[in-house]
Amino acid sequence: MEQDAFQGRRPPLPPDVVNCHRVIWEMFEALLASRAETERERAEKLEMIRRFFGPRRERFVDDPAQGKLFEGGGPAEAETAEPPSLPVAEEEPPAASPKKRPHGRRRFPSHFPRIRREYKLTDAERLCPCCGKLRKIIGEEISEQLDYVPGHHQVIEHVRFKYACEDCEEHVAIAAKPPQAIEKGAAAPGLLAHIGTSKFGDHLPTYRQEEISDRHG
Repeated sequence: MEQDAFQGRRPPLPPDVVNCHRVIWEMFEALLASRAETERERAEKLEMIRRFFGPRRERFVDDPAQGKLFEGGGPAEAETAEPPSLPVAEEEPPAASPKKRPHGRRRFPSHFPRIRREYKLTDAERLCPCCGKLRKIIGEEISEQLDYVPGHHQVIEHVRFKYACEDCEEHVAIAAKPPQAIEKGAAAPGLLAHIGTSKFGDHLPTYRQEEISDRHG
């Protein structure tokens, strides 16, 4: 209403200098109060936006040295409030240094079922290049991969037989393993397919898949 009253005409000015100065100071104080109110409203809006749209882990902490935005009282009252006394922390003995994780690949749990796949040389490949006799099996090389079948995990044992000539006692040969999705990787194709489907098809992050696998042992 006051603004409407001033529209179309100028307000009368005081005739003396003292009253002019008084009017100027009143206008200056009103301008400062208006700016303070604008800043307070802006801070409230930013705080509300942060509460609703900010990161989930970000939490609002009630600091006694900070005025509450949505309750009575302002920064002036917060400055007069005495900070709470903090409890004196008792000295604790130094924590033991964490154990170092062992190097190398961990063995898969023994309770997982094992699927044994054997790879052998053909009779032509078993011929000794020196004497031409068939080489005999002298051992085997086993590598494991973790696989996933809907409902449970299983371990695939890739068994590659080693051959050597009895007469020459040399020319050791070993059967080849079929091509793998990841050479020397511990994940079999079924497990890789399950991880990819869970992440991109079911929108399940990998860290949650890791927690599910931990529950399965």
